[in-house]
Amino acid sequence: MRWLALLVALVGCKKEAKLPAEIPYQIEVAFLDKNSGQYVREHPARGASVFEDGKLLAQVDSSDSNRDLIKFKRTSQQLPSKFGKLEVEIPTPCGPKRIPLDLMTAPKEQNEKKWMSATLSLGDGTAQMTARAPAAEVSLGQRIRIEWGTGNESLSIGSLVVKPPTSTVLLYDLECKPDIPLTMGTTAFGKLAFGSEGFILAEAGTCYSVQSVGYGTSSGAPQIIKAPYYSAGTIAFFLTPPTESIQVASVQKEAVRTSVQPAACPPADAPK
Repeated sequence: MRWLALLVALVGCKKEAKLPAEIPYQIEVAFLDKNSGQYVREHPARGASVFEDGKLLAQVDSSDSNRDLIKFKRTSQQLPSKFGKLEVEIPTPCGPKRIPLDLMTAPKEQNEKKWMSATLSLGDGTAQMTARAPAAEVSLGQRIRIEWGTGNESLSIGSLVVKPPTSTVLLYDLECKPDIPLTMGTTAFGKLAFGSEGFILAEAGTCYSVQSVGYGTSSGAPQIIKAPYYSAGTIAFFLTPPTESIQVASVQKEAVRTSVQPAACPPADAPK
């Protein structure tokens, strides 16, 4: 609907378009995962820097709960067709990675000033645009859920440092696998496994009971673990009792879900 409204606005622009002397831009960064072919909109660029022709332009604004945005201003004499090469530098477990951004600008057959005038009329005076990271450049490695509890130590996933209260991390371009260590403060507690998802229990010294709960099949024996702890997969029941039944696809007859419950530490591991 937004593009339809933009088309109507363009058709109605018969006079020479007048632009404000300074134009504020708000550009959404969209990452296309080359493995799934889907756009990822869960803050993959949180904390990232944006460069134009190799020079720092802005920091990505992730204050919006659904979008990663680049915000800056330009004079009306420097419209998007005159922008330099845009790149976003995202943090990854293997170190920073710069990815080129393809800014969606006015179609070649349209007058850029009229196009910008129509764009501004739809965005409360702000040029709202989209910049896409090419699929060939970005590979989503894994989504990690982090349960911090009362812990406040920083967590390192390879070269990527994560701090509370960040609860979900998207990992990209794991070129240094399989040697990505996991560290909480100065304590190493394993290496990253590879799959679509994983979870970390980050409150050091706290113990949990981790169990595979079977639906239509048998359940595994509870395992008492001491945080920090990492496992591939997802947590279906965190500090809440497993339900008696779950909803699954009609073709499924069996399912297994992970339950994480509070537990007393064994005497040898109990905090002093």
